[in-house]
Amino acid sequence: MSTPVQRAVSSPSIAERARAYGMDTIVVDGNDVISVYVATRTAAENARQRSLPTFLECVTYKMKGHGVYDKGDYRPKDEVARWLERDPVLVFKRRLIEMQLLTQTEIDQEEKITQQEVEDSVNFALEGSPLPFDEMRKYVYAGGA
Repeated sequence: MSTPVQRAVSSPSIAERARAYGMDTIVVDGNDVISVYVATRTAAENARQRSLPTFLECVTYKMKGHGVYDKGDYRPKDEVARWLERDPVLVFKRRLIEMQLLTQTEIDQEEKITQQEVEDSVNFALEGSPLPFDEMRKYVYAGGA
């Protein structure tokens, strides 16, 4: 069902392929929120200031299977457990608490607010009516056409 990158790609990093096309590349720990943010900011600056693409490889792990039907039984349980300990959301929460930037109570409160926003958005979408077909083009970027 799932092929490890080491078996699917012959180079040590997927970013090697982008380098072959002359692109700048950045490889970061995809489970480190701060590293991903810094790398993304650098890539955005390259795009905005130099009009150059940057290939970001955020090395991480698919925490669950490919869909609700996929239990992921083909992966070793200890491997999954190790990666779940590195869940980026959990790691970032711990980091914020350790650095005394937020308390667990503040995090819980933000999560509650966010959950409510998601629920409100879903309800808004479900209660709304579909956009008339001839109106749809108004809200799609058409590349200046």
